Amino acid sequence: MRAVSRMSRRGGRVAAVVAGTLALAVSGTAVQASQAAGGTVAPAGVRAAAAGTVITTTDASFGNDVLRSGVPVLVVFCAEWSGPCRMLKTPAAETARDYSGRATVAWHDIDRYPDTHPRYNVTAIPTLHLFKGGRVTATRIGPASKSDIADFLSRNGV
Repeated sequence: MRAVSRMSRRGGRVAAVVAGTLALAVSGTAVQASQAAGGTVAPAGVRAAAAGTVITTTDASFGNDVLRSGVPVLVVFCAEWSGPCRMLKTPAAETARDYSGRATVAWHDIDRYPDTHPRYNVTAIPTLHLFKGGRVTATRIGPASKSDIADFLSRNGV
């Protein structure tokens, strides 16, 4: 795990900011929340604790998270430095909540995990690939609103 960049202890609560994720320990229970503007994106290597949460895939977890999923998976191929990608965090989180149980929304950072995206011909970001049964069935390139993503999923049978 990355080094803690800020840590404070107040009234029995410990809060630490680790690699862009706020981890809060209260009475021995760990709670994690993304600092993305209203978005809920689980950090890499951490599986979503609740349905309706965007998962973060890595090169190592992509097979299990996406290719062997029992439901369609919308993978957002992005990079942290990209403005249009950052703008997709909230619509992706809202889509994950709206499609909970019917589809999974996954976030794949192409800079941190560079081995996966070339296999799927991702040459621009953001790129949204819809996977069904381990295969790409539809692609959308460029920024998207929540309604754009819903239309994309609807047109492709999700």
